[in-house]
Amino acid sequence: MRIAVINKKLCNPEKCGYACVKSCPVNRMKKECITIGEDGKVIINEELCTGCGICVKRCPFDAIKIINLPEAVGLLIHQYGVNGFRLFNLPLPARGVVGFVGKNGLGKTTAIKILANKLSPNFGNKDVRLPIQLRTFFEKRGERRLSYKMQKIEALRSLDVTVEELLNTFGVGVDEVKRFELEHLLKRRLNELSGGELQRLAVAVAWAKEADVYFFDEFTNFLDVKHRLKVAKAIKELANKEVVVVEHDLSVLDYVADYVYVFYGVEGAYGVVSGLKSVNTGINEFLLGYLKAENVRFRPYAITFPKFSYEDRKEAEVLAYPSFNLSLGDFTLHVKAGRVGPSIIGVAGENGLGKSSFIKVLAGELSVPGFKSELSLSYKPQYLDHLPADAVVEELLRECVDKEVLSRCVDKLELRQLMKLSVKELSGGELQRLAVTLALCKDSELYLFDEPSAFLDVEQRVKLIELFYHTFSKRNSVVFVIDHDIMFLHAISQKMIVFSGSPGVEGFASEVLDKRTGMNALLKLLDVTMRADPKTGRARFNKFGSVKDREQRSKGEYYDV
Repeated sequence: MRIAVINKKLCNPEKCGYACVKSCPVNRMKKECITIGEDGKVIINEELCTGCGICVKRCPFDAIKIINLPEAVGLLIHQYGVNGFRLFNLPLPARGVVGFVGKNGLGKTTAIKILANKLSPNFGNKDVRLPIQLRTFFEKRGERRLSYKMQKIEALRSLDVTVEELLNTFGVGVDEVKRFELEHLLKRRLNELSGGELQRLAVAVAWAKEADVYFFDEFTNFLDVKHRLKVAKAIKELANKEVVVVEHDLSVLDYVADYVYVFYGVEGAYGVVSGLKSVNTGINEFLLGYLKAENVRFRPYAITFPKFSYEDRKEAEVLAYPSFNLSLGDFTLHVKAGRVGPSIIGVAGENGLGKSSFIKVLAGELSVPGFKSELSLSYKPQYLDHLPADAVVEELLRECVDKEVLSRCVDKLELRQLMKLSVKELSGGELQRLAVTLALCKDSELYLFDEPSAFLDVEQRVKLIELFYHTFSKRNSVVFVIDHDIMFLHAISQKMIVFSGSPGVEGFASEVLDKRTGMNALLKLLDVTMRADPKTGRARFNKFGSVKDREQRSKGEYYDV
């Protein structure tokens, strides 16, 4: 089975003059394999296409993909128009929490919309005989009470209501308001909320609804590490019903889910859904790139977690900063003195405790008495509005100093297809990948990354771990990384700084701790224990009250990795 996929956003006939149409061998034989649609973009007839790949090579914008599918991909569930994305197989809810794992662009949100009755499957506009399990599901779908937390929560800001008015509309009670820490937001209008506040509100509304099936699409976006676990614990309380979650934070997905479906395929072209697997088996098979029951290898390599080591390195430079107090309006930050050599320091703690303010002090954006870094700087801020909106990606990347690192980033973070786009055309994840690349490719003594994993899918996060390893194992640099993905911090950090205190009022930054001490202090604050998976080395949260959880708590070892 062969499919042709055209990225309409990248297709630009005005600049290429329909190079694909002119170069197609089938067209030259007077057959209409590649034609021009009403919108001026090209259409490829998949039945006439021979798969020669000439059009792919001739397209200067990488807008065309010709893919030979394995015959056993399964049942075509939905196709987004001619030469559009296709989803094969449909994951079904089950009693407990079912998670979807896989990179972006493989149909996870499409699947969840079909299950939640937000999208009607078209089966490729063909009459198909459904398996009895799917037929039964679709026959009864309309009878079931559904609760759906959408992926793009920003749409809620268009509602001209207060938080309290929205909660009253959906019958959300006082207990739910306290559980999701919404009390201080009740009088605010939705367009005044931060991303994390909006996410907690959306989860609260979906969680409080009386339903038979619950859907939570990417529920940790914008949330700090504390609230990720808090929401995960709330979702687990619904496990006596049917719950479906899409999540890219592997440690949180592992904690909240009982089962998973693995999504694989080609981003933006097609996605295939595996059979139902236990959460540990499914995540490990996803990382290994091989589905054992299906006997399918969907990635030619396994994703591994390299171990960082700076033990044999001489300290070519050292960053030292004094103890200081920083007042920002009603908020006060207290920082203990630190002295660090070449290493990666993970910076962790809930939002509102001053982590970004601390990084801004190191970057020189905020000043404190007695400190000014003289080290050359590479800084990736939390918000990415520092990048010029009209700049083209390719032009920005030409300025990169370290071409070896740039080449690796372009490959690992899949930037090649973005080269001709301007910054303003990029999605949140694409913008993040560009900003991280620009920061990594500078040859600096001090690197500051504020939430580099935000908006990245699970596979991109793991590839970013590999990029950090390859880049900083060759540089005598000091690196500070703020992030809320515990698996990510566990994998990259040699040392830790842990923030505690009262959000928005007072924050306390610890001294620079060794990794084990720092992770233990962080997990104790979060009231959760963690261990390493023996097969892949990934960090796993223990289920609350499990044998391993009770054993680690009794020893005071929250971090047993």
